[in-house]
Amino acid sequence: MIDEYEKLLAGLDDVDWAGLEHAYGSAHDVPGHIRALCGSDEEAREQAFISLSSSIFHQGSRYSASPAAVPFLPRIAIAAPAAAREDTMMLITRLAVDWHDEYDVTTGINAAGWRAAAAECRPAELLPWYEEQWAVETDPEKRAELQEIRDWVAAGNSFDSRWSALQAYDAVSPNSPAFLSCSTTRTPVYGPGSPTSWPGFPKSPPPPCPAS
Repeated sequence: MIDEYEKLLAGLDDVDWAGLEHAYGSAHDVPGHIRALCGSDEEAREQAFISLSSSIFHQGSRYSASPAAVPFLPRIAIAAPAAAREDTMMLITRLAVDWHDEYDVTTGINAAGWRAAAAECRPAELLPWYEEQWAVETDPEKRAELQEIRDWVAAGNSFDSRWSALQAYDAVSPNSPAFLSCSTTRTPVYGPGSPTSWPGFPKSPPPPCPAS
């Protein structure tokens, strides 16, 4: 790790990653992958991208670890080693909006429709049902299973991918002005095809993009 990039990872070790999940279970390995993005080992950096792309973003699905990873990725996309920036920006945009989310390429992100659909499956809506089922269940094995699910939902999780995807979108959205500033000064992958430039993201004036 290059010392000048340590500031980009401020707070990384303060997150309870082991208490979060990605596609393969515990997200305890996520901080190591994020840290590798700022390293000088090209092979390790490429492997980190592959691992993150298949764990916190797995075939379009997002998990509780996905929005938790977002605060660190914009810093890397803007000010990390040049070799890490493009892939990091691509990962951020995929975390924000993917092919099966509530958007149309020509009209942009239907945030209102997305929120309405996700609201029906938010944890607060699901939890009472699981608590009721757990309270009346008498079979010890089934009761234990219901308690595990109830605790998982109570921790802010939902079985519906629209909810977890929206959490990632909301985590990325406040950072879009900075992305937009870079979209005009760097590689075309940051340009009009990027979700950060579609309707639905804030369009406030972006801050200056740091020099390469």
